[in-house]
Amino acid sequence: MNLLYVNGCSFSCAGGLDIPEVKDLYLEKNIKIDNHLDFAWPTILSKKLNINLVNDSVQGGSLNRLIRTTYEHLIKTNFSNNTFYLLELPPVWRDELYSTFLKRFVNITHGNLKNPEFDGTEEANGHPKKEFLRIHKNALEWFESFVNYDIENEKTFNNLLGLISLFNLKNIKFYFLENDAWFRLKLEKLEIEFPYIDFVQGFNNSFIHNNLTIKDEIGYYDGHAGIQGNKFAADKIYKFLIQNNIFIIN
Repeated sequence: MNLLYVNGCSFSCAGGLDIPEVKDLYLEKNIKIDNHLDFAWPTILSKKLNINLVNDSVQGGSLNRLIRTTYEHLIKTNFSNNTFYLLELPPVWRDELYSTFLKRFVNITHGNLKNPEFDGTEEANGHPKKEFLRIHKNALEWFESFVNYDIENEKTFNNLLGLISLFNLKNIKFYFLENDAWFRLKLEKLEIEFPYIDFVQGFNNSFIHNNLTIKDEIGYYDGHAGIQGNKFAADKIYKFLIQNNIFIIN
């Protein structure tokens, strides 16, 4: 395998480390953050493995978005089994909508639905907040009129099952990092293989339980992985991949 493909949400693209106030506080500790992605665990892991990286993770990303973009990468690379897929499954419930007004996909979270004036998801992904505010009313009406959590989770589960089936059909190596055990437990009940790297409390909660969040490191209230948290994730995943002979390091 010569390419590491990572997809997920803010926990896989150094969410929080892009905030100017956070950068300033780290600078006080003599840690300069020019590009926050340089400190993301996928970047650290790819360097440890000496392998090229594609990181499709975005802040506020949903599992439906992850499935869509992973399919797109699979098709783009003609289902090459030279790529190792490491997918961080975002927390439920989230989704994405294609806005015909903005002419792009928009990540939908509880944050930008309930507190659009304060939510920073759009800005973190390079879009002006005012763009989402233009469609917020329609998005909120859609959410309140059509979203049932149980039904949406079942739909997303079926989408995930299709992706797993394609991985197995094409003999492509993949592993999951889970933020919500719902999908794993459902697949295990159906006796369907769900290869995942176990962070015990869940991938996102592991940073909280190990005191490795941004808040723990610099006191800024943010529960994302700090710099040491991203190193912790990269080291744990690296050890798993080496110990299970998924990657052989000479």
